[in-house]
Amino acid sequence: MDDLSSFAQSMRRHDEESNAQNSAIAYGMPYINLIGYPVAPDILNIIPREIAEKHQLISFVRTGNNVNLAITNPEDMEMIDFLKNLAQQTKYHFTFSLCSPTSIKYAFRLYPDKNITAPGHSSGQIDTSGTSNTEDLLRDVKNLSDLKNKLKSISTTHLLDVIFGGAVKVNAADIHIEPGEDGVRIRYRIDGVLQEIAIIPADIYKSLNSRIKFLSNLKLDVKNNPQDGRFSIKTSATDTIDIRISTMPAAYGEIIDMRLLNSKDEIVDLANLGIRPDALAMIEEAVSKPNGLVLNTGPTGSGKTTTLYAILNKLNKTGIKIITLEDPIEYKMPGIDQVQINSEKGYTF
Repeated sequence: MDDLSSFAQSMRRHDEESNAQNSAIAYGMPYINLIGYPVAPDILNIIPREIAEKHQLISFVRTGNNVNLAITNPEDMEMIDFLKNLAQQTKYHFTFSLCSPTSIKYAFRLYPDKNITAPGHSSGQIDTSGTSNTEDLLRDVKNLSDLKNKLKSISTTHLLDVIFGGAVKVNAADIHIEPGEDGVRIRYRIDGVLQEIAIIPADIYKSLNSRIKFLSNLKLDVKNNPQDGRFSIKTSATDTIDIRISTMPAAYGEIIDMRLLNSKDEIVDLANLGIRPDALAMIEEAVSKPNGLVLNTGPTGSGKTTTLYAILNKLNKTGIKIITLEDPIEYKMPGIDQVQINSEKGYTF
């Protein structure tokens, strides 16, 4: 029975490869079988793993700027648009070979960097939970100075993982990536103050920009208009941190601002926010009224969100019905009906 099963499996594989060969002839493309094919990690990482898995393509040969890609669907227009944009940014010239789905799945296992998982329908996800090599990369990082040194020596392949993993480790609230005349500055906001972490070259920034946009479901070819998106970082088997992305065109490239939102952070009591007693009394009086409006304003990092959720926490009692309209929902609160605004679908404030 085992021999029969093995024979049937072998025949299915043979049929699959035959179909791939016939499709290659129909499309006028070369055919490639990647099973057993040796691919160097630096060649694999020309195409980030999450993009490769989504579009079922992989880079397997590079000669100078000429890169040969194995693909399964020559009619994937989103893939073609991405590669056109990548070619403009990197000066790579892409050629294509057709392969079978099983063949390309084999090649995916050759990726050395497996901490990136393919994006879902609405957002991507990066895993910094220690199930990958991100934990190893940050093992010797004890403080901000260690992190700066790490970012100076890290390979381009692992740069984004270390940027996010480092931000989580030092409890940063924001990450800013800012192109300038002499390089691209990376800064973290820690305890309300922006601190410079690294300066990276413009060519590395281009790859970083594309990867962040892809994870956030932003349009890769839009560079002259602001865009907003989001994805998540997995920090443990059960915990994630949401990342809100905003891009804005500037003189030397797109500025990327990223806000880290940890839904596991405890909601602070209103009385423990450090508000002056007279101001606190005014707030408590205002929020206790049956109707009215409270305006909560201030610059980034000043505590607007923390204050609003503290107020909600104070009002959240069994006898009171609370509905929120949020974009995005930053902290989940039991007992409150929280509504996510979605402007793209016409569901606005």
